[in-house]
Amino acid sequence: MLFPCWNGHDTLRPSFLQSFKCLVYSRLIWRALFLQKQPAIPVSCSQVKRLLHRTPSIQASPEFLESTDRSSLALEGYTEWSLSSDNNCGLGPTKKNSTRRVYIGVSQPATCRLSADFGNWTGFNYLPGSSGNYLSILALGWSYVLSTRLIELRQKTADDGVFYTGNWALLGTLDDSPSCFSLDLDGYEFAEAQWWAALLAPGRGWQAILKRDCKSYNPSWECHLSDTNFFRLDYKAPISFSKDASPPSSNEAQRFLYNLARRYNCFDQLLAAFTAALTFPRHARSGYYITLPLPIQSSGNLLQDLEPIYEDQLPSLDEIPSFLCLSSTTNLVLSCLGSCLWDQNIPSNLVSEWLNPLLGETIPCLAPEGKVNTILNNLARRRPQVASLCLGAAITGLLCHVVRICQSHILPGSLEANAWTTSPQSFMDPENHQRIPVYLQNGRPMIPREDELRLLYLANIESRTYELPALCPYPPTGLVSLEQCSLEVQLHAHCGHRLSYLSWNWVTKNGQAMRDDGVSCSGSINPGPQHIKPRFWLSAYLTGFIRKVCLLRIITA
Repeated sequence: MLFPCWNGHDTLRPSFLQSFKCLVYSRLIWRALFLQKQPAIPVSCSQVKRLLHRTPSIQASPEFLESTDRSSLALEGYTEWSLSSDNNCGLGPTKKNSTRRVYIGVSQPATCRLSADFGNWTGFNYLPGSSGNYLSILALGWSYVLSTRLIELRQKTADDGVFYTGNWALLGTLDDSPSCFSLDLDGYEFAEAQWWAALLAPGRGWQAILKRDCKSYNPSWECHLSDTNFFRLDYKAPISFSKDASPPSSNEAQRFLYNLARRYNCFDQLLAAFTAALTFPRHARSGYYITLPLPIQSSGNLLQDLEPIYEDQLPSLDEIPSFLCLSSTTNLVLSCLGSCLWDQNIPSNLVSEWLNPLLGETIPCLAPEGKVNTILNNLARRRPQVASLCLGAAITGLLCHVVRICQSHILPGSLEANAWTTSPQSFMDPENHQRIPVYLQNGRPMIPREDELRLLYLANIESRTYELPALCPYPPTGLVSLEQCSLEVQLHAHCGHRLSYLSWNWVTKNGQAMRDDGVSCSGSINPGPQHIKPRFWLSAYLTGFIRKVCLLRIITA
């Protein structure tokens, strides 16, 4: 830890020097990031498959235990952890569990409005990008794909399914209403045109339903436009839509999305829109309104075909259940977004000094038109493993909500988020467990409070399950006398206990467990050396050198 706070008489209130060092450190870190101005989005935001690391999948088993209440439908499961030890102390090796819920249904679907907050689509850094902005259209398409895939997996009766409501988008051309956005569907098959008409209808053009205990639940990913006739479909063939028609399957709907991406050559936006749809359950659970970017017509100047560049990163039909599980597990998305602001060198009593230069000084000074993109760029550089979730949150407005929340609250951490994304989340992460260092003060053995808290979490011998870890991701400060610790800590302080992830288990109706070892997929896009600008590497080298010199001076002061 760069700022130990146990060397003074007051372990709770940091000294003036400690606060000053943390403020300088914070300003150095954040301003070094903000000085690296790049108009395009970091390429790490496009690597959505980096989120899949032993990530479990929602499956079609009818034996899965479901729990319901007035507002949500969830699947029950738990994470299985292995507890190891350097000594033969009786506590390890053993296994313990942490119960979690995967929220797959809500009582009311989400609605969204169109906004210019996100700005223009700039494309991914080092990679060719499309023109125009079709993110809102494609995100609504992914909403249908994810919702329908969930229905296909969890359907039990004929009442469960996807249906048209009879509400359709307007037909015509751009000349009929210049204030509308015209989507060219000429040449598409009838079923495809009808699907787009339902997706872009004002209000609710389609609905997905899971019936449980005489109550209807909508998939957590279902999202509809607010009541406005903004879209007009350009379809020259004579058609008459019917609400009794069968909506497409998730596989067919994904093919329709690909067709639109080919027509407008916007596969980079198709990938970005998928990351946006992954954040819809968090909006639905928190009650945040979804904002999607205003669409802009393509200029049609890009000659390079983008499909070969991005097709391997787009999710396959078999990978979508893993993304469903990841985006709807308790606190996982919020933990990943909050971890972009977290720093492992900051103790809990210096959080204000760490966050204020960013939240109170830097962000309020940003120009409104580029604020979201600037925040996204910097948070994505700090946590490239979860950068794609940052992009999705920026597109839907969730990122701005998280920034505002962090001004007054600290987001909870998630051990599953660390295991499934390999991105650091809090001081409770398994890789932070170690043999506890012992310090002598006046002849009394003392241990850090953060190690005491980790060991208390591990050494709960009266329970076979783990509850939620410490809500605050920042470690507690100070030392505690080993003699004043609980008996479990005294017995195992020298054992070197460690925690490691084993697997996820789905709870079945008969109380048994169904093991799910998860899906891993690297799925990275290599931009190639021809896209890298030498000037950028020189700037990064100089920035890193200056940063190390300043940090050395601060720490040794």
